[in-house]
Amino acid sequence: MASTRDINSPENYRLEQWALEKQKEYMPYKSYATPRSTMFAGDGLLFGRVGNDQLSNNAVEIETFLYGIGSNNLVNPKGPVVAEIKTLPSLDIFNKSPVILPKPLVTEPGQRLRLFE
Repeated sequence: MASTRDINSPENYRLEQWALEKQKEYMPYKSYATPRSTMFAGDGLLFGRVGNDQLSNNAVEIETFLYGIGSNNLVNPKGPVVAEIKTLPSLDIFNKSPVILPKPLVTEPGQRLRLFE
């Protein structure tokens, strides 16, 4: 059976605050968590994960709209969301040579061999 009398004691509160401060020490710095520049994968690269905050300026509002959060609020209805999409460049490792296509094949009706006539 669980005991709840120890939860509200001052010493237990200090212990929980100490544990939260220790957890903050293991969180990475923001410079390690986000890249300096974000680019789409171009020729020669596989596409990796791009964070939603790197794709648009109002990612949270877009996601809230898509999930329908607050859509049935009759007191303060939300207006339409205008997406502020960031334009990202693509990173190519090599330059692709242009594709050379042959001329279209034209067959005239009298050129086919008829075996079963």
